Amino acid sequence: MRVPVRTALMCTVAAASLVVCCGASAFCGESGQTKLTASQRRTYERFLNLGRIREFPPTPWPRAYIYESRYYRVRTNTSRDVARYIGILMDSHVEAFKKVFRFRMTIPKTNIYAYRTRKEFEYYGGKLVGAIVGPNTGGFWTQKRGGTIVLPYLREGNLDPGKVLLHEASHQFLHRALNSDRIPTWLDEGLAVFFEESRYNPITKKLELAYVPRERLRWLQHEMKADRHVSLKELVGTPREAFTASHYGSAWSFIYWLMRSADKKEALRRQKALNQYLLDIRAGRTDHRRLFAYLGLSMEMIEGRWRDWVVELDPNKVRGGTYLPGDANANLLPGH
Repeated sequence: MRVPVRTALMCTVAAASLVVCCGASAFCGESGQTKLTASQRRTYERFLNLGRIREFPPTPWPRAYIYESRYYRVRTNTSRDVARYIGILMDSHVEAFKKVFRFRMTIPKTNIYAYRTRKEFEYYGGKLVGAIVGPNTGGFWTQKRGGTIVLPYLREGNLDPGKVLLHEASHQFLHRALNSDRIPTWLDEGLAVFFEESRYNPITKKLELAYVPRERLRWLQHEMKADRHVSLKELVGTPREAFTASHYGSAWSFIYWLMRSADKKEALRRQKALNQYLLDIRAGRTDHRRLFAYLGLSMEMIEGRWRDWVVELDPNKVRGGTYLPGDANANLLPGH
């Protein structure tokens, strides 16, 4: 939901097994580490241990730890290790976003406030935006104080703080890159879910993209087979206040279709079309028909190809069974 006067974009925790803004699995995986060497495994363990969620000693917010990364100023009253962990993860997100979407822009530092408890998050987050932050809010970003991402550093139900950070950073970066408050909701949320499913690789020091939210994908495939999914025509016309879990599934999967074609040439063509559409939005031209024109297909033709492609994805494989050049390091990542 939005806080009044374009102040913040908030993510809410869903009551069902799916969450509205963030997927259900940890962003850096839990299994499949047998393919790592002993040295690589130690590298992974050291990184994961930095951000481990635990009972942190009570630290008043005025005495919070601060970590200055390249693109962020992290402030948290959890631990110094968590502050560093967040900075590393979030810097990798910026670099990945810049690589996919080649914008010329200056990137001033953004604040990240990660609170030890939900009570602190609701109290200080509410003061920051001048609005009530309720118990179902998983995190948000706001333009206050030069740009700030705010979250509780907790695992609450299916909501993982790493996913919240990557999701909110996608909103923050996209709005800053396009300098627009007219970004279509399907695009804003679809990209946020696409990036929240990324995993930081401490061996390559890069964010690995294009992992599928498995439960979301299974549910979406079921809906598509029954022809109950949110169609592209409905999706592109739905305002933020009417967005549901079904809309999130369609938005993510359409972005995934644009980014993950069966071959490199087609994938690059689709990514180029998406990039051009983003540049149009920055210039104030938001009509979704421009994207389909760049793709060279009608919405009706893309609807069928997108739906058939999504139904054929394999939710038991971390990238749905898709492979592209640049995925070479995927077999090193936990979760494979």
